[in-house]
Amino acid sequence: MKSFVVLILLCFIYMGQTVIAVHPSSTYSNTPCDYRILHSNAVVMTNDSTSFLNVWEYQANPKNDKNKVLILAYADSGNMSHYISYAHDAARAGFTVVTFDYRGFGLSGEFETDTTMLYYNEYANDLESIIDFTREKYPDQGLGIWGFSMGSIVSVLAVQNSPVDFMAFDGAVTNIKVFNERLFALRNKRAGLPPNSEKVKLAFENLKIPTLIFAGTEDKRCTVEDAEKLAKFNSNILSQPFDGPHSYGYGTYYNKKESSKYFALINNLMKE
Repeated sequence: MKSFVVLILLCFIYMGQTVIAVHPSSTYSNTPCDYRILHSNAVVMTNDSTSFLNVWEYQANPKNDKNKVLILAYADSGNMSHYISYAHDAARAGFTVVTFDYRGFGLSGEFETDTTMLYYNEYANDLESIIDFTREKYPDQGLGIWGFSMGSIVSVLAVQNSPVDFMAFDGAVTNIKVFNERLFALRNKRAGLPPNSEKVKLAFENLKIPTLIFAGTEDKRCTVEDAEKLAKFNSNILSQPFDGPHSYGYGTYYNKKESSKYFALINNLMKE
């Protein structure tokens, strides 16, 4: 059995890497089996009937089961194997966790990808498919999304057709135009955008779902000020600053041995 401590360190190192566009990997660096983590596998057909999605499910710790399911919508690179420790920790905290790979990632269906793109609208359809699958499987449980960076984009698009009960984002891309201009200022390049990308800003502004945004004080792309401004505009959104870089909220809480506080903030989005 591989060292779980090593897995956690690898996940945090991976999350600390800066990627500005989609960069899928079809190879799993690890699987839950490598660490004897109980899980189940599933394959879900997409709602548009053009692809299929590989899924790993982690059952909640029965000693503190919160009767809530978290769908993990990861960022723009790698695959779900880079989030095993995140999913496992959330399950130990009492959430059932559903992780999946977007089309073109991991062992999900093939998808031709331009690695200069920030995201694809097809990823939102993928998440819609997972929401519908999860809602059907766990009809009596609260359903939420735990999104990272690009995962926040596809989440706000997906819930337009397949709503959930709550969402938590670690590094939310709330305004794609501003995000892209900041990328240009930092790296002298912009990411490509799919059609109708302007809908993302409107979707955030009009969210009716309780949503928590973890915003890093060192994040130059998705700033604390962005999250706080949005929270003032939309009362359904809460901003939670942390000391750290983009999408590293959980890593910051974990390193401070305060991961229970992180998950408590998410849990409180949906009252019992």
